Amino acid sequence: MSQIEVAHRLEAGEVERRLMALAARHEVALRVEAPGRSGGLAKQVPFLGAIEASYEIRPGALAVEITRAPAALAARLGGLLAGELERALS
Repeated sequence: MSQIEVAHRLEAGEVERRLMALAARHEVALRVEAPGRSGGLAKQVPFLGAIEASYEIRPGALAVEITRAPAALAARLGGLLAGELERALS
């Protein structure tokens, strides 16, 4: 659906810690599949539907792929998510 890549200069564990904190602030469920490497994100948006994404922590970048999103949010979601991630990882 949509792919986002955000540069960082952090250790993988710190990226994951910041991603967890950001998810908690926005009431997003975070599922770690491989600690310090990958996982998934999910949120139910009232009246619109589910948003789902997967993430991969790479050396120097966090890659996020939005795999499911309501049509009403899909166009803006990538930009909003990229901005939040850039602030969290800087």
